[in-house]
Amino acid sequence: MSSRVEVALKDGVRDSRGERIKREIEHFLHLKVKQVRTIDVYTVDAALTREELEAAASGPFCDPVIQSYSVDLPQASGFDWAVEVGFRPGVTDNIGRTAGEAVSYLIQRPLADSEAVYSSVQYLLTGDLSNEQVEKIATGLLCNTLIQRYSIMSAADFMARRGFPVTVPKVTGETKGQVREIDLEVSDEELLRISKDGVLALTLEEMKIIQAHYRDPQVLAERSKQGLGSKPTDVELECLAQTWSEHCKHKIFAGTVQYEDENGTKQEI
Repeated sequence: MSSRVEVALKDGVRDSRGERIKREIEHFLHLKVKQVRTIDVYTVDAALTREELEAAASGPFCDPVIQSYSVDLPQASGFDWAVEVGFRPGVTDNIGRTAGEAVSYLIQRPLADSEAVYSSVQYLLTGDLSNEQVEKIATGLLCNTLIQRYSIMSAADFMARRGFPVTVPKVTGETKGQVREIDLEVSDEELLRISKDGVLALTLEEMKIIQAHYRDPQVLAERSKQGLGSKPTDVELECLAQTWSEHCKHKIFAGTVQYEDENGTKQEI
């Protein structure tokens, strides 16, 4: 059973995070907003009792002096648009992970492998904004869409749906490792295609050097002793490409440099 814990600042407490977001919206996106308020959201995907959820919400999740909390009830009110931003499945969520550790300490048992706590932030925007403008704010400022997900609701939709639904960004797919052998006994054009398709960033000269290496009888004999085939695997080519990359090997700096000083003296370095 998954639950949402929302933690908001109490009335009268300054929301400095919201004020910063408001300034950035106006400065970077040139959009006028009257107010931005924020709410921290913890999605608890674990077998906890109601008492344990309340204890986590009122304890490690919330500072009772300046914050209030709710469990499975929205706290937002008095806004025009709501944007909620959290991490995509599989992306490291340090706040969520720390919250999960706090829950484990509180209930005095480790969370199971299938259990976790996920964090997100709700941004409440007040102002005369269109859906397109809110989308621009979400994607241009609030959310790094490479690693984060977001949802947008108008105030009317928010009230009709009783807030955002429980979203558990859990990785559910299954991956299986697969190693492929790459045939290098091909034309020059095919060697370049292998480099391009594998994002190896190797030149034709470099690919031909690798090709020659895997033709060497001594290399083939040693590979046979180790139970390896005559063809390199995609993993081997990737390792060669990484260590032969500009980042690791500095191929440009390692090249021949023709230098001429102000006196016309030439030197090959």
